[in-house]
Amino acid sequence: MDPARWTWRLYLFTAIGLASINLFGPNGLIRWVLLEQERNRTSVIETDLASEAQRLEREIRSFRESRVEQERHIRDVLGWLKPGELSLEIPQAAPPGEAR
Repeated sequence: MDPARWTWRLYLFTAIGLASINLFGPNGLIRWVLLEQERNRTSVIETDLASEAQRLEREIRSFRESRVEQERHIRDVLGWLKPGELSLEIPQAAPPGEAR
């Protein structure tokens, strides 16, 4: 076999092998893309949780500082009404396709 012909085939085979490893290997491009997507999803969840935590902190602060808030919460939980008050319960609509 001609060495010049053999050499370029060896280079081609090596290049294809290295490209395959860089794409599909344990630290390859595909894994990097998947990890980047997971990082983005996690970042969105983290943002949602941070805003929920802030909302809950505001609610706790309001509850601790306001006797009116405390009374409202206790009455909501226990279902107590003041004389002359009416309680209306509005049922939530079931999601489409869910039986009632």
